[in-house]
Amino acid sequence: MEDHIAFLSFSGLKLQRVEAIHNELVFRGHDPFIDREKIRPGQGLTPEIEKGLRRSKLFVVYYSSCYAIRHSCQLELLHALLSDEVEGGESRILVINPESGREHIQPVALQDKLYIEDRGQDVGAIVDYICARARDVRGTFPGIKFAVTPPRIHGATPTVDVRIRRYGDMWRVRTALTRNDFPVTQRPVSRTALLTGLPGAGKSTLVDDYILHFGHLYDDVWKLDLHGVADRYPDEIERLLGVRDPGEAVDLLSTKRSSRRQLWVVDTIPPDLTDKQLDELIMPLDTVDTILVSQGGPASRLAEEVRLDGLSDDEAVQLVKLYHPLSAAEEDELPALLAKSVSRHPMALAALARSARERSDLGTFAEHVGRVREGAEAGLDAIITVVAKRLGHEANPNCLTLLHLAAECALDVIPVRFTCAVAERFDLDEHSVLQALRRLRESHQIIWEAESWSAHALVRLAARRLPYRVPADDLAAAAVRLLTTSDTPLDDRLLPHARHLCGHSAIAPQLREPLLARTATTLLHLRRPEVAARFYDRLLTEFPAAGTAATHLAAARCHAHAGEHDRAVEHARQAGDGLDALLVLATSLDAGGRFEEASPVWDSVITHPDIASWPDGATAEIDWVRSRRLRGDLLPHRERLNAILERADQLPAQVAHQARLELAEIDMRTDRPDDARALARSVVDHYENANTPHDPLAAQARFTLANADITLGFLELKPDLQRWPEAEKRLRAQLAEQEKALGPRNLSTLTTRTAIGLALIGQGEAAAARDHARDLLPVLDSRVGADHPLYHRCSYVLGMAYAQLASFPRAVDHLDSAHRGQLITLGEAHPETLRTQFELAIALKLRDSKSNKRANALLDRVRVLSPRVTGRLNDLYGQSVVASTLARFSPTWLLRFAHRANHKSKWADEIR
Repeated sequence: MEDHIAFLSFSGLKLQRVEAIHNELVFRGHDPFIDREKIRPGQGLTPEIEKGLRRSKLFVVYYSSCYAIRHSCQLELLHALLSDEVEGGESRILVINPESGREHIQPVALQDKLYIEDRGQDVGAIVDYICARARDVRGTFPGIKFAVTPPRIHGATPTVDVRIRRYGDMWRVRTALTRNDFPVTQRPVSRTALLTGLPGAGKSTLVDDYILHFGHLYDDVWKLDLHGVADRYPDEIERLLGVRDPGEAVDLLSTKRSSRRQLWVVDTIPPDLTDKQLDELIMPLDTVDTILVSQGGPASRLAEEVRLDGLSDDEAVQLVKLYHPLSAAEEDELPALLAKSVSRHPMALAALARSARERSDLGTFAEHVGRVREGAEAGLDAIITVVAKRLGHEANPNCLTLLHLAAECALDVIPVRFTCAVAERFDLDEHSVLQALRRLRESHQIIWEAESWSAHALVRLAARRLPYRVPADDLAAAAVRLLTTSDTPLDDRLLPHARHLCGHSAIAPQLREPLLARTATTLLHLRRPEVAARFYDRLLTEFPAAGTAATHLAAARCHAHAGEHDRAVEHARQAGDGLDALLVLATSLDAGGRFEEASPVWDSVITHPDIASWPDGATAEIDWVRSRRLRGDLLPHRERLNAILERADQLPAQVAHQARLELAEIDMRTDRPDDARALARSVVDHYENANTPHDPLAAQARFTLANADITLGFLELKPDLQRWPEAEKRLRAQLAEQEKALGPRNLSTLTTRTAIGLALIGQGEAAAARDHARDLLPVLDSRVGADHPLYHRCSYVLGMAYAQLASFPRAVDHLDSAHRGQLITLGEAHPETLRTQFELAIALKLRDSKSNKRANALLDRVRVLSPRVTGRLNDLYGQSVVASTLARFSPTWLLRFAHRANHKSKWADEIR
């Protein structure tokens, strides 16, 4: 059996780039191993992956930023690193770095390895490097001896059953201990790691796991546990080493010469030791690595701090699954939400997972997560008590005031300037605030980086149990007054606190009204209309007097962008008769399928006296073109959009992208599907490069691109068959985002669900499309009614599914229903109506010969109308010409023979 040239290890988010490398290696005659079925959190290596590792010459790591936090990636990397260290000699690990920096690459040993920078160059250059490296090594990875016990452990032996692998934190410990081994790329430091964090953060467990994995690299492991001994640590040193003085201990360890290093671990260091006493616990020897586990005391200048702040998403899933079984769907999101509620604290998360399993009144795990996020503390009481007791030792009242402020604000970072401004109202100057923040940071109660700080979720809960120097309501009110001192949008870092305080029960109405207004305005400014709409609704419900024309107009725009067109219409009607209000009203009526109501509004827009001088003329023109496109009027407006794009550099980027997407929609339905894909892709790339994937236009662009990929051009003789499944994948990802942000019954969400049905039809997944459409139709009926264009589109999907499954009577029923509805709502000269009309004609011919006359009439009408609506060089016109001539007099049995040859595997799925 031939060996693999390389084992390709990567995060699933980078599959496309890694597959390009894989395909180039295969093209050159190699057999690389690629793991497409990634390991789930909590699983070990599968036999196939372990076999792939053993048979590979190289371990090629595509080390993206997301690779560092993926459980499956780090498990594979750990096996490869341990094998590499045991084997010695030329390293078999090759790193490909697609990021601009290398700080994300852990452990530090990998930063010193030979690695390739991937800056989007041709994969051939990367593969050249891999092949050259493979020529320099012999054989494959040796047998991996995993979790080898070290020869000698002195003192407290590891007793913790390590069930959660925290690879990222383990790499940070390993990096702190081995920086000096890489003087070219790393700064010189002592070989000492100081582990810090809240009680229950998993510090001692991490040390035991480090010993389990890396202990075999040391000749001796010395473990000193100072639990409950306070400053009597010399007694413990004497008990372990036989000498009492720390200096004598250093001399003793220095005499132990061997080919390998020694590991010195001091666990549970009391918080009241001095800096000098802490430094005495470090073994300042080149042959000794030191790990200190602090319980909140001073930080040594001789050690590199490794702070355990919380679990990664994968680690959270793994921990929750130990106590509560999860379905695949629950694994994707719920554990991360539960972990966030306690700042990813391991002990607290374990307690919540246990309570989810044990509580008899629990309906589902999702309900438990919801209760916890709403503030229920069931299962956390013992942990909060421990943290509160520790906080109770904090004698500085300024520190407690800052923690109480954090408890009233959102669980998010708080700008230091904002903190100083609130504190000043209670006679705390800036110097006192900064001094208190330093003290809290040194005692590991908060994280303070640059201009912001945050308190751990458990610290916030514990702080609420301690006496307040400043009443909680006064702190919240002072924060709100600062948040409402201006009408301009809030700083991004203050927005979470504004949203949180909008729901604070103690905020007076005269403060809540401007806070709701400024929060909504900020969300709209940040292009989060779906969230802004909720705050505008709260504002107008609680304070009807705030319903000015400008407020209703802003609310209408938010609801329109969020796909809530009925609500947008309600607000737009109350926003006056200005041009901007009329435009929102017309476009919202169109989007809701209310074309007859929209037509007179469009007449008012076109004849409005301000239209010629209106500064947003390009936006109005694009909206007008969209209204025509929705009515099936396509070809005459392409040049109008091209003219707008010719002056794109003079327009706001958002307006130019709107024009590109509208042109893509027209190109997709006529004779230019390649142009449609290129336009949609350019908009998608713009928002991805700007790191704003949640912008409403970004979502629209992804939807348009997926639909363009589903569309087959008339002259596409060799279409890319991967387009359809990739389009379905993108649509499903978008659907998940929309259901989370907008809700499952939102019109935009339902439009995406319908598009997924079309993607399934395009792939020939008829049974799946049938089930999908059958489930969706009653939802659409209850949400928009059976006379809405979206309902007719879903009926078309169901009819097409039955047609592919050779259930022709059912296909005719659903296609005929869709066609009748489209004739009423869209008109005959509309691309959707014509497509349904063509498929209905074919289904009639396949059902029997009795409806042949009607079928031919329908086909003739499509052949006549489609050139005016969609052009001649497209699939619809080409099919109508062929069908109206060759199939005009063809008998049913002949047409069924051709259909069966095309859909042979599906004929058995249905009774005809």
